[in-house]
Amino acid sequence: MTLTQNMANDGSTFKAYFTKPGANAEDSRIWTYDITKLELQNVPEGASLQLIGAVNDDVAFLQDGAAIGRLREAYQWGDTSEEVIPAGSLVIVGTYVGDPRYNYVQVNGEFTVRDLATGTETKETRPINRETYLLAEVPADGEVSLISNGMFIYVINEEAEGDLQNEHVDCDHPSSLPDRIQAVLYRTDNISETEGRVTAQTMWISSPDADSMPSISLEHQ
Repeated sequence: MTLTQNMANDGSTFKAYFTKPGANAEDSRIWTYDITKLELQNVPEGASLQLIGAVNDDVAFLQDGAAIGRLREAYQWGDTSEEVIPAGSLVIVGTYVGDPRYNYVQVNGEFTVRDLATGTETKETRPINRETYLLAEVPADGEVSLISNGMFIYVINEEAEGDLQNEHVDCDHPSSLPDRIQAVLYRTDNISETEGRVTAQTMWISSPDADSMPSISLEHQ
């Protein structure tokens, strides 16, 4: 088996998982094997090796591009004309390791709440209003399972956020984003459940302001 797909988030590490036997190089499903001997070839001199045991759920904001921004073009995430995220939508984008049947992502925001009458400020942490998409390629055999490189798209409901923040927003610097965000990955025990347990989370990162908001372009691989 040749391990070619690097799932590490930094440039100094190579991380790969064993995939389904006979799968093509683009198949991201993680598979388990019963083996007695493992031999690695073409390992760079001086590199340190570590075998990964049980694969845990993981979540991260997009590392090689903007994690928060507005869609430059509409993104077709499904097959029908209704399954489209419109251009200009305010989105948060990241990756996950997990099973899209049992996992879901929530992005929490840390907001500055201003009392415009007194000028006092307090911090509030809560989930951001949104629609969430956990994307994973459905293989030819239809066997969806644990995957190593899923993508999540968090489409912010700006109208709902505007209603919540209406009495606290500085009108000279309006924004639908909180000061900082954190992604949290949950896992349920059954596909039909909507309440799960936390299995992974990111560090808090700062949101861009309106003047530095990047454009994001999403493409199918």
